Amino acid sequence: MIGSFLRVVTVLAAFAVVLSATMLYRVKTETREMKAEIRALEREGDTIRNRIDALETEWAYLNSPGYLSDLVRIHADTLRLEERVPDNFARLSEVPPRGALALGVE
Repeated sequence: MIGSFLRVVTVLAAFAVVLSATMLYRVKTETREMKAEIRALEREGDTIRNRIDALETEWAYLNSPGYLSDLVRIHADTLRLEERVPDNFARLSEVPPRGALALGVE
């Protein structure tokens, strides 16, 4: 009776070892796949951050006063643009009331 009990325990233990090994292998495989996915996402994030940095640099250049004043100078005849100087602004007394131009009143 004890011999058959030991055989059952041995078979159950062997089954538990095989089951544990199978589950461990599956977890190891999933972990490797997740690590590869994380590395790919990190590379994608780095690419996006680099592109954002490049766009911010380009935006800073396009909004720089020197570049904008060159654009004003180049296109002043076509678009009738003028550089901003204090004399370019209207006085409050010169501004017509709201809606006056739409009604034809000046």
